[in-house]
Amino acid sequence: MAIRHWSAAAVAALSAFAGQANAAPPEQQPAIWQEHHAQFDYFGITSRFTCDGLELKVRQILLYLGARDDVYVQATGCPGGPFSISRSAWVRADFSTLTTSAAMSDSTNATSASWTALDLAAQRPSFLGDGDCELIDQMKKLVTDNFSWRGKVSYRTDCPINTTQFRDFQIQGEVLKLNAPPTQ
Repeated sequence: MAIRHWSAAAVAALSAFAGQANAAPPEQQPAIWQEHHAQFDYFGITSRFTCDGLELKVRQILLYLGARDDVYVQATGCPGGPFSISRSAWVRADFSTLTTSAAMSDSTNATSASWTALDLAAQRPSFLGDGDCELIDQMKKLVTDNFSWRGKVSYRTDCPINTTQFRDFQIQGEVLKLNAPPTQ
């Protein structure tokens, strides 16, 4: 009896997996690249970065959210230089994100994009950790104002001072991202 029950559960799981594999591809949306120039001050009580490390982390976050790969990030103000650990820095980012072509008048440069479910949290993607809560908190305006979101964006940070918590930040929503080129 237990074997039949397991078999039925296995068949159900395989059917669900097959259904996901055969799911319709995301709806394509014409979109164009829009340039952004943003700044924010980073001040970390719990987490500290080198200016170079902060630049890398901000660049990784912007790319993960769907920024074009020519992102430029500059962190300045690290008192001991770019390789010394600091609590504070000024961050400037120049990057492009997709916007629906209906929102813009120039549709000649349109590309194919789709609304993509996003769930960003510690360890998702792997370059983020529990100690990145303060950075995610201080990037909120940059992230919410400069990317195209559909529907409601859930942006939660709970950054306790001088400690880290499991899953202390999370961003969820649908963001407009470039469609991956077809594989051959």
